[in-house]
Amino acid sequence: MPFPGEQLSSSDWEDHRTDVLSWLPGNTPVYRGINIKQVRVSDSPTHYHPQLGGFDELVFIRDTEPGAGVLISTQREAIETHTLTRTEVGTLLQPIPLHPGDLLFLPRGTIHRARGRSSAVVLALPGFLPGAEVRLDEDLRAINEALGLKGDAALPTYAGVDRGSGLETDR
Repeated sequence: MPFPGEQLSSSDWEDHRTDVLSWLPGNTPVYRGINIKQVRVSDSPTHYHPQLGGFDELVFIRDTEPGAGVLISTQREAIETHTLTRTEVGTLLQPIPLHPGDLLFLPRGTIHRARGRSSAVVLALPGFLPGAEVRLDEDLRAINEALGLKGDAALPTYAGVDRGSGLETDR
């Protein structure tokens, strides 16, 4: 289904990405100072873009299904070093509900993960760079295991098929 006037429905849902202004030569203009992409996403890996060599994102939410949201955290060091206690885990990832018309600013270093289905336009400043996305789901799984967290007490991790660009960096 095309993006203009799109209404989400589970019968025709498929994750999708269309680059409008890209970092790669191809069918779109190439500009390395800013990138724009349209995405449909149903959950995403937990990740951040590093302070050095990364980018900020402005995310305009076009449409969502009920319950869609994003998990946010600024506690990158605690996650990467697995230095969390059971009491700190409950406040590690803050849920933010998403609604059509919302505008999110995700500065470099902010951990984020989409949950549920949404359609958005993403502006990356100064522009997407290969290798500038650091994945953290393995760290979250390690924290769950080390603290014996299971079920609703466990930190949520991405378990889906990653349809990323192939340019991401796993830690």
